[in-house]
Amino acid sequence: MTLGTDFSGGSELDWSLSEASGRLALGQCIVRRLSTESGSLRDFPEYGYDLTQLIGSAVADVAVIEEKVLEQCYQEEEVLFAEVKVTIIKPTTISIKVILQDADGPFQLTIDVSDLNVSAIIPS
Repeated sequence: MTLGTDFSGGSELDWSLSEASGRLALGQCIVRRLSTESGSLRDFPEYGYDLTQLIGSAVADVAVIEEKVLEQCYQEEEVLFAEVKVTIIKPTTISIKVILQDADGPFQLTIDVSDLNVSAIIPS
């Protein structure tokens, strides 16, 4: 299945405006969703859940984070199934494992969140 192409980059776009396709593009789209503040895109109020805002928060509830990440994953039409496991490593670091399934089968996306950035390991 072809997932189309998108501009390359996870939490920040590649300034050369190179393109990504397939699972790399899907993973990058999800990472962008998880580093964009909810409601910041006027025409798409349901887009985004900025994980960096949770860092250092005393109210970081793992179940709520997992639910919000799932919501963002399922907003990408290529995602057929998603499962999320959140681990709060310390007040300044959150690790998220996402099992995704697209038309080609399952794959894993690993996202690390700190107060400075959101980084990801995305299969290509």
